[in-house]
Amino acid sequence: MTIYNKRQELIIASLLTSDMSTGALLESLATQSIEVSEDSLVRDIAGLKDADLVESLGKGPARKHRLTVKGRLLARLSQDSLNAFLSHSREPVRYNHIWMAALASSQLFDAQEKTELDNLQNKFHTFMSTASDVVKNRWYQKWLIEFAWKSSAIEGNTYDALETETLILDHIEAAGKTHDEAIMILNHQSAIRFVYEHHSRFAMPDIELFEEVHALLTAGLGVSGGIRNIGVGISGSAYRPLASRQEIHNEVEQAATHLTTQDIWSRALATILAISYIQPFEDGNKRTARVLANGFLYANDSIPLVLGNVDPTRYRRACLAFYELGNASLMKEIMRESWERTVEELS
Repeated sequence: MTIYNKRQELIIASLLTSDMSTGALLESLATQSIEVSEDSLVRDIAGLKDADLVESLGKGPARKHRLTVKGRLLARLSQDSLNAFLSHSREPVRYNHIWMAALASSQLFDAQEKTELDNLQNKFHTFMSTASDVVKNRWYQKWLIEFAWKSSAIEGNTYDALETETLILDHIEAAGKTHDEAIMILNHQSAIRFVYEHHSRFAMPDIELFEEVHALLTAGLGVSGGIRNIGVGISGSAYRPLASRQEIHNEVEQAATHLTTQDIWSRALATILAISYIQPFEDGNKRTARVLANGFLYANDSIPLVLGNVDPTRYRRACLAFYELGNASLMKEIMRESWERTVEELS
């Protein structure tokens, strides 16, 4: 994993929002109480260039630095930097085809990260190959309950983990909760069962599969099926998704094709962000993205994405980091932590 110093992190954060000259970067760092000489800043920028994260254009005083496509997508963005960005009013951000193309075709984990994840995968496979069917079924049930709970919580559902378990196992709705909240959770159960029963289809997904998963997740909730033909907004975000049904359809088809070229880990991450970013449906997009990612992981005998320990607000903000800045690092961090926790709990 590329290691940056604190100044380099702040340089990246500054360049995520605009191209800047060396002088402007010095001023930006100074406003954040970071005193640095111009020579030191030039060395920091050179290091980021060597990592193919930053490029420079022009000469003399007009020379400006900007993030490369790789830098915008993968450079580590701190939560503090994102929070600072989101605390200000922002101009509307339109759908960016370049960001999507990079997301759907890039290897999003570097060699060290993939080695670490492959080691987790080996531990997962060892456990699953030696555990009895009873033990494996118990773990899959636990993961289903945690996933249904947290995926629903990310969407504002107020059921807690125990109430979710009671609903799924005993079919008893929690007192003081709405019936729609129960339906949302039970729909997750139906969708994950669909994944188990049709996992081979997730190895080479198509738009029909996306629509089937979406229909399962939104059944009984008054959500129209199929690709939307109306515009949608994102709560708390300046991002404005595509409004044309044909454009949306084309982007989903391209995503389904391009997402098959990545390694397992990159594909799961890209699926989460791509479907959330395209927003192909009237509602239920992030839920659909999470189930599709798990379908791909299950089809490849990979560690499920449970997300049981993620804070819903943190997850939503990680989505906003891609929606408005084209940055995938915060969602990548969330997914890595989830996979690590899942494997740790097996031992």
